[in-house]
Amino acid sequence: MSLNPEQEHVARLGPCFALRFLVQPESRTVAREQMPGVSDAAIFHRWMDLFWTLREPEALALLTSGENALLHQFNVVFESLPWRSLEAFPHISEVSAAERAKLEQVASRLLEALELNQIEPTSRLS
Repeated sequence: MSLNPEQEHVARLGPCFALRFLVQPESRTVAREQMPGVSDAAIFHRWMDLFWTLREPEALALLTSGENALLHQFNVVFESLPWRSLEAFPHISEVSAAERAKLEQVASRLLEALELNQIEPTSRLS
């Protein structure tokens, strides 16, 4: 299945929400208010679940080779962390702030690459 320009835009933009939350502390205020008492790592994990389109083949096909390499690095670190389910919300997991920090550097590079290649669907040539 191929994506139309609007779907392509959403597929590339979705992961940026989660990555921005992780690497830009100033972007965390609203999410913290919506999920009081939940750690930043848990909020990030939930946002990954909601916005992470980079599990879908159609979204992966949009990435450059450089973005794919950064995504692979990100996935290796993400999967290596000792995520623990929250008792109150077993579908959400968290790690310590120190563990989360291990993910921030590679997440920052991935976010930068994804944002660099953002193209508004209305600016594409038909």
